[in-house]
Amino acid sequence: MSKETATRPTKLYFSIVFTVVFFISLILLICWLSLRPHEPKFHVHNFSVLGLADHGFESVRFVYNVSVRNSNRRVGISYDTLTTAIYHNGRPIGITPSFNSFDQEPKTTLYISHVLTGGAIAAAAGSGDTWKEIVGDRGSGKVEFQLELRTSLRYERTMWDLRRHGVRAKCQVPVGGDGALLAGYVGQECPS
Repeated sequence: MSKETATRPTKLYFSIVFTVVFFISLILLICWLSLRPHEPKFHVHNFSVLGLADHGFESVRFVYNVSVRNSNRRVGISYDTLTTAIYHNGRPIGITPSFNSFDQEPKTTLYISHVLTGGAIAAAAGSGDTWKEIVGDRGSGKVEFQLELRTSLRYERTMWDLRRHGVRAKCQVPVGGDGALLAGYVGQECPS
């Protein structure tokens, strides 16, 4: 038997094994991509700053409505405390725990409404420079704020992963001179 005829069955055997391993790996990848849980999606529906025309943070109230969508078909989500932070030009204006832990069923949307008021805002904002910048921006007709929602979550009824995951959604929420969210930003998705 020559060397060529002895290696032919070996080449055939390895090509069959590699082909089978490749297709099994491809099937497992597709299953993993289709069955893994997806992160929730946050959308801003309303954001307003009441008392923007006043003379300081003590009388200002930030009011917001956000929806949280769980798009998973069979996987619920358990959230820890949801913390809200509001920023102007990267500086914190107010940070507060908004809600204690809660659960969300699959394929549902939760609506979250919250008001952040003067005392917490003034303490976080610190100096009057931030207020002066906000008043200056208000004079130009547009004040840029960032609403940040932070939580940790755990997926329920999943075979893939049971540990907690940190989620941070950052929403750009510019308001007009009247303190209301600009129309083009209503319903926007917040990247996480």
